[in-house]
Amino acid sequence: MEDFVAIIVPLGAFWLVFMIIKISLDYKTKKALIEKGQINENIKFLAKHQNGFMSSLKWGLILLGAGIALLGYNKLTDVGIYSGRGDEEVLALGMVALFAGFALVVYYSIASKKSKENNSEDES
Repeated sequence: MEDFVAIIVPLGAFWLVFMIIKISLDYKTKKALIEKGQINENIKFLAKHQNGFMSSLKWGLILLGAGIALLGYNKLTDVGIYSGRGDEEVLALGMVALFAGFALVVYYSIASKKSKENNSEDES
């Protein structure tokens, strides 16, 4: 399990730095476009269809799935199903990937329904 933590912590730190840089660059780009008055219909379309709620929903579902997977992993190792085999880390990573995948499928179904609702409202 220590190897698992040794991998996840640096990846999490890298992701955090990457997201901070991405958000700040996106902000600077949007600010420059607004100041120069170069907002056209394409940018208005992108701004209209960017939905913070859906992005939050996606990441919330992924983290929920990963949390459920880790709780299930702890329960399986406590019961003794996988104790002593040496493949506990593989089980943990596999369960996280599986449940995160399920979360993305759930997100896709919710997002497609929402997209259909928005398209029907736009046509009206």
